[in-house]
Amino acid sequence: MDCTSCHQQLPLKAKVCPNCGTPTSAYYEASGTSSEAHTLPSAPSRGMPNSNTPSTLDMNPYRDAVSNPYTSAPPPPPQYATNPPPVSPMSPAKKRVGWNVVASVLALVLIGAGIFIFLSKSGSNAGPLPGQNTSNSSTTSTQSTSTIKLSASTAQKLYDTTISSSPLMNEDLGAPDSYGWDHQAQANTSCTFSGGAYHAQAKPRYFSPCYASATNFSDLLLQVQMTVVSGHSGGVVFRADDTKDYEYQFRISTDGTYILNKYVLEYGKPASKPLLSGSSPAIIKGTNQPNLVAVLAQGNAIAVYVNKKYLAATNDTTYQQGQIGVYVDSDPSPVVDAAFTKLQVWRL
Repeated sequence: MDCTSCHQQLPLKAKVCPNCGTPTSAYYEASGTSSEAHTLPSAPSRGMPNSNTPSTLDMNPYRDAVSNPYTSAPPPPPQYATNPPPVSPMSPAKKRVGWNVVASVLALVLIGAGIFIFLSKSGSNAGPLPGQNTSNSSTTSTQSTSTIKLSASTAQKLYDTTISSSPLMNEDLGAPDSYGWDHQAQANTSCTFSGGAYHAQAKPRYFSPCYASATNFSDLLLQVQMTVVSGHSGGVVFRADDTKDYEYQFRISTDGTYILNKYVLEYGKPASKPLLSGSSPAIIKGTNQPNLVAVLAQGNAIAVYVNKKYLAATNDTTYQQGQIGVYVDSDPSPVVDAAFTKLQVWRL
């Protein structure tokens, strides 16, 4: 059966034309009315419908069942996981630049290390400045050194050549100076400046070393003028450590004898180990007689002199460096007092 208005074929038992909305005969039969009692609606306008007046299309029972494919909203675009852009590998040119920088830095480090080692070795070979306190470095040495044998002629020539040059230290010992000489008086010993000289004194069975604590020498020629005012013996100390009682001692006596001792501690007790001893006509005997006392130490060789004359030489490796000083020994006299002036030191 066709629609009476648009002449489109109607679905079976349709009450309203799905095309134009005109009621069908099935509609009138169901409602008990006649088609003549109603005025047929006009055909729908092709313009925009008035939103306030419902059109026959609004009465279409199939309106919700049929969807218009042209008015439906398009589906949202698919979402894809975003990945970070790939990192481009370093070009060969950049790699070369990076390696060049690393090589340059490494070269600078090696050059700096070489300069540091060179300066360190140079500084270690340099001796201390006059007046510099380096007494902490004066210690015993157990390292073996090459033996230096000094004959009488060689030792005398070495002495004569050395004293012809300018000394590193040249002190009159009339007053305290920058070398840190001991200046104190104790119950049995004393080291004092008096009457334009440096005096060392000791009571019976004592000896009195007086150190220049701000000195440190290894190979040297040490010379001083000594006058025994009273008592028996006096001389010099070298390669000493005034904190540990390590030193070499060279002394002469008013009877014309001399002795070179190594002062050590054995089992916690002090002891003197003779290295050289003898007598010499070069020593001016008696008290109040000036004598020029000297000692030369080079490596393990030690030579002793009086009044610019060679006496004897020996070898010992116990002490390699340390302080210098003067000293007196009262044995066997009751009290000893010696005055020291004109001290000189040459570094060998």
